[in-house]
Amino acid sequence: MKSWFFNRTGVRSTLVGSLSLLLATASAQTYNYTGAAQTFTVPTGQANRVTIRVWGGGGGGGTRTTGNNNAGGGGGGGAYSQVNITLQPGNYTINVGGAGTSGNNGDASSFTVSPGFNITANGGSSGSGFSATGGGGGAAQNGFVTLGWALGGATSITVNDGGDGENGNTTATVYGGGGGAAAGVGGDGNDGSGRTHGNANGNGTGNGANGGAAGTGIGANGGDGANTTTNATAGGVPGGGGGGGYRVNGANSRAGQAGGNGRVEVTILQVLPVTFESVAATTGGNDLLVNFTTLSENNNDHFNIQASENGTDFETIATVKSKHAGAVFTGTTTYAVRIDKSGNTVLLGLSALAVVALAFGGARRNRKVFMSAVLGYVLIGMAAVSCNKNSTEIVPEEGNQKAYIRIAQVDADGHSTYSKVVAVVKN
Repeated sequence: MKSWFFNRTGVRSTLVGSLSLLLATASAQTYNYTGAAQTFTVPTGQANRVTIRVWGGGGGGGTRTTGNNNAGGGGGGGAYSQVNITLQPGNYTINVGGAGTSGNNGDASSFTVSPGFNITANGGSSGSGFSATGGGGGAAQNGFVTLGWALGGATSITVNDGGDGENGNTTATVYGGGGGAAAGVGGDGNDGSGRTHGNANGNGTGNGANGGAAGTGIGANGGDGANTTTNATAGGVPGGGGGGGYRVNGANSRAGQAGGNGRVEVTILQVLPVTFESVAATTGGNDLLVNFTTLSENNNDHFNIQASENGTDFETIATVKSKHAGAVFTGTTTYAVRIDKSGNTVLLGLSALAVVALAFGGARRNRKVFMSAVLGYVLIGMAAVSCNKNSTEIVPEEGNQKAYIRIAQVDADGHSTYSKVVAVVKN
């Protein structure tokens, strides 16, 4: 049985994210990371809406070191993962996966949003020196992983696998296997075919056997395999699998080649007008209490408190006017909103008058003053909050039912950005 809040609503859910975020900035700035551990920094006082693109390193092609007329398999291409997400001020760790050398797997690449929250793309597997194919890198598309990304505020999630390398061949036509291509935003990388590399599958294809396609969202080609007269070629960057080698005899041995290094790209879509510090939601059964804190507000108009039963589909249940509407404010601002079972909403937080009255609340003669102050702050609070009588109740009635809250900030121009998603905690 659904909770009573969800039974009240007839409003259709809206999907996480907003296309307006993609259109809000006329020109996006992209940072390209190609080497090992690095840091991406969001300046103090800002929050950035970004696209993060991650490619794993390509696997190395196989090399046969003994025997005659034996071929190695091509390496697999690196995987691809992409999300849109809001990053709060601070430093974020980036690890770019290295290329697999001949006979070795490519390394995974990752962007760490928070402890336990990594946007990851796996590296491709190596080709064997015994004619066996190298497997393409698997993108982190396990349901639990991508659900975790969504609960962390990520939208536009894309995960694709790298292409498989090809087996080497020692029959009628002899060659090492072609390397698999890296994945891209357009789909999985293509597999190697014969000794020919697989092509990238992004917003275009790579240029040539050894040259990976450059540019946002595009992976790289794998490398060609060797034959009796031609050396194998390396995988392109980012993430192409290396071509497999071929050994005729001890005097004529062509080694398998390395895959291409991985890559991490961060594109700033929008510098957000509000920096959220924390969001929390608790319920005692009939009331929902939502607390959130901003560290800065710039041209902000109001906040929509949004609820979901699955952490993906959200509906607005209350609207709170910004305390600094239309202004630029740097500093901590707290909001506390109570929503009851009837859909009534009150902005909590004692006014200066109520705080003064509290000091005298113990004396009988001051109780009327105290009650007047409290009534005043409640009325002021209710005036600052718009109640949605058709709002969705997110208070779970069943013990195992979960509910989630996020805050949508709406600026004076009507653009929306979002806080992280938090689970409602029962008191």
